[in-house]
Amino acid sequence: MDKIKREDFEKWIKDCNWFKIGEAGNANGQQDTYLTPTGEFVFVQYNLEGELLQITKPMPQPIQSKPVGHFPIDFRGGGSFPGIPPR
Repeated sequence: MDKIKREDFEKWIKDCNWFKIGEAGNANGQQDTYLTPTGEFVFVQYNLEGELLQITKPMPQPIQSKPVGHFPIDFRGGGSFPGIPPR
């Protein structure tokens, strides 16, 4: 597969109306962040020779579970049940 030069890829990006919102250098080259017309964030990474390395989308963070209160669960607002000592 032929390597895609940065200039050629950026011309395609411009034709597709992607909006550049950030750029950062890294140890392997450069990473640019774009916003697509559909509202998605996209990371474009280039190697040190200025060739397209990869295109990725950010991964959403998993939802963190919240600690559950006392068992049995009291739906009345946090008071303990009759006969069960409070913690």
